[in-house]
Amino acid sequence: MTNNDLMKVKRAFAKVSAEVGRQEIQLIKFAATDYLFSLKANITSEKYANATWKYSLSYQDFKNKEHPGKPFWKFSDDLFNAIANSAETNGRFVGIPTTATNSEGEKIGPIAIQTEYGKNRQPARAVFGPTFDDYFDNKFQKRADTSLLRILGKWM
Repeated sequence: MTNNDLMKVKRAFAKVSAEVGRQEIQLIKFAATDYLFSLKANITSEKYANATWKYSLSYQDFKNKEHPGKPFWKFSDDLFNAIANSAETNGRFVGIPTTATNSEGEKIGPIAIQTEYGKNRQPARAVFGPTFDDYFDNKFQKRADTSLLRILGKWM
């Protein structure tokens, strides 16, 4: 092996290393964006509404009067519109920011937690967890494969 050969291998390693760093950032960014879109689509389409507890008849009547035509998880658009995808120190965050408030100035986070996990007599009506599980099981691997192919392309 000559010095020239060693330099070629060293450059190839440098290209692969740089691409690994880029793909780590891109994979997290794209996965978070995919999850955000899946989450909003699942709320709008009511994908998991049949897998969760139904509303009581009195609440359903109240909701239909106050907010006619709203999907299962939407009472108003405040929670839906507060769902965000933002950069964090250790990656990305998709969910309700702690600073998010509704149109009346009340924090939205506790409402989201209560809806997702339930409280006292209110059963859980989860959408964040099932959407994440579905995304990770069915779509994330495609994103990861794309990243691996980009890394492999730098070696070739």
